[in-house]
Amino acid sequence: VPYLSAQANVALGDPARGSEERARERLSALGLAARSDHLPEQLSAGERQRVALARALAGEPDLLLADEPTGNLDALSAERVGQQLSAFHRAGGTVLLVTHDASLAEGADTLRHLESGRLLEIDGQGPSRPR
Repeated sequence: VPYLSAQANVALGDPARGSEERARERLSALGLAARSDHLPEQLSAGERQRVALARALAGEPDLLLADEPTGNLDALSAERVGQQLSAFHRAGGTVLLVTHDASLAEGADTLRHLESGRLLEIDGQGPSRPR
C-alpha cells in the first residue's frame, strides 16, 4: 500500500491485525529494522521485495509462492531471505520457489529445472529426465 509505512504494510498481512511488534520483528529478521517507518517510494526495489516477503509471511499461509525472491538483493539480504524461507518450511509451510540463485535452490527438498519449455527433474542420481 503506497501510503503506508513498511511496518504498517507488514502488519496488514497479520491475521491478528494490528500486531505492530510482530511486524517490526519480521522486518528486523530481513534486515529492515531501520527502514520500518519508510514509505514504499522511499525504499529500494530489494527493500520493497523483502517487505513483500515479510507481509506474506505475516499472513501465516500454508503455501508461499516465491518468484525470484532474491533477484534484487545483495548477498547478505539474499541469505536473510533464504533463512526466512527455510524457517517457514521447517515450521510446516510449503515453498514453491522459482530462482536462478543456486545457493537458494540448494536447500530445496525437490528440484525441477525448466529448459526450453520442458520441465526436467534433478535428482543427483544421473541425468535430468523430462517430466
